[in-house]
Amino acid sequence: MHTPHYRKLGASYDNKMSNLDFVLHALNTVQRKWVYLEPIFARGGLPTENKRFRGVDEDFREIMCLVEVDQKLFSNCVSCMGFVVHACIMRASQVQFG
Repeated sequence: MHTPHYRKLGASYDNKMSNLDFVLHALNTVQRKWVYLEPIFARGGLPTENKRFRGVDEDFREIMCLVEVDQKLFSNCVSCMGFVVHACIMRASQVQFG
């Protein structure tokens, strides 16, 4: 029978779905932080944190460009994107208020 083949295929899809779930949740976190912070820095608020936010802004825009270019759910870009998104979350969390 093909049971080992389907078991391997199922495990592969399970891994891909778990990775996709992580990336989508992380992207949502980054997006929420970016949507909150972007208007503040666009108006010139928190000048001491402007450089740090610019890094977050560049990361976020780069991630969104990657998503726009390759919209396949299980693309190679998604498999490596988890690290980039996680780094972006960490940078956004370091922006200090007041």
